[in-house]
Amino acid sequence: FLYPPVGHAIRAAHESARMDAASVPFSVDADNIQFSAFKKCYDHDGYILRLYENQGKATQAHVKLSPVFTGAALANMNERDIGPLSIVDGEIVLDFQPYKAITIKLTCM
Repeated sequence: FLYPPVGHAIRAAHESARMDAASVPFSVDADNIQFSAFKKCYDHDGYILRLYENQGKATQAHVKLSPVFTGAALANMNERDIGPLSIVDGEIVLDFQPYKAITIKLTCM
């Protein structure tokens, strides 16, 4: 795991305009929730955000998203949708179990 996160971006020209609006694509309000991955989906249909709990305590976290993201779903580690997530006022609320990772599939307009 890369901590603190360091971004590396390689994009095609047609993607640059859409993602440049998201200079900070997300933030998390809990200190024990760590960033693991942010990348283009394997099937090129959205973006994957993976977070994990690193202190062994159940936590409810608020993930603030950039306005470029209009949809969200829980996904498994193979990036397959498990179920939809509600984005309310630009935020997703997630319940983390101790030492567990959560994968979120994000979609843009």
